[in-house]
Amino acid sequence: MKPTGGLSPWYIAVWYIIALSTLVDPNVNTRVFAAKKPQVAKWGLIISVGCWLVFDLMTNLAGLYARAAFASLPESRFAYPALAERVLPMGLKGVFYTGLLASELSAVDAFTFTSATIVGHDILWRLFGYGDVTKITRFTRYGLLITAIVTFVIIQITPKIYLIWYALGSIMVPAILFPLTLSYFPKWRPSPKAAFWSTVLGLSGSLTAYLLGVTRGDAVSPQYLWGMEPMYAGLVFSIVPLLIDRMNRRRKGLKSAVKSF
Repeated sequence: MKPTGGLSPWYIAVWYIIALSTLVDPNVNTRVFAAKKPQVAKWGLIISVGCWLVFDLMTNLAGLYARAAFASLPESRFAYPALAERVLPMGLKGVFYTGLLASELSAVDAFTFTSATIVGHDILWRLFGYGDVTKITRFTRYGLLITAIVTFVIIQITPKIYLIWYALGSIMVPAILFPLTLSYFPKWRPSPKAAFWSTVLGLSGSLTAYLLGVTRGDAVSPQYLWGMEPMYAGLVFSIVPLLIDRMNRRRKGLKSAVKSF
């Protein structure tokens, strides 16, 4: 028995970086910007992180218990129903399944409509209808349709939720983690050009590394070049434009200081 379950430390570290997606998740930022005051958003995040900690602890403990109690369980997604069938009486079992269904539907509604707003309003409307507020509703409907189609395609590729989180996190997080996080600090805020190229190169690097791994293996067991996770390839490519931008700013600052002297 190994503490890492036979997984490499680099793979485990990827999940910790994926957890940082909370800082750059458009759904989270949409809710933050909807707050009336910065203090409301701050405490909302703090309380949410505390709730997530408790919920994840409960989920992991229940999963470990299900793994020990049902060694022959065919799919991990059946862990909760299996536990419910084993320990809950009829009345509480109905409450449990109702709560399970309610949590799933609420998550689907929240993420679907928030994503539709982001795609429709923040992308499509700004590109094709900016200035005409009467078109916002129409483009939001387009965003809802696009979100539904993309979601359907993703779940057809693999029904395993952890693989979806791993793939999307490994590809998308490197693209926006550095430029968006640095934008919160005026001293380190990158220029628009540097942020753009950081996003493009980070996405290109992680996506290319992931697709090469899947091509050499499969979606469940990708075989990456040199064993490097796509997350790290994307982060390396993403940070290069930001470093260049930082060095250019320092050089310009030194020139200005010399001229003023």
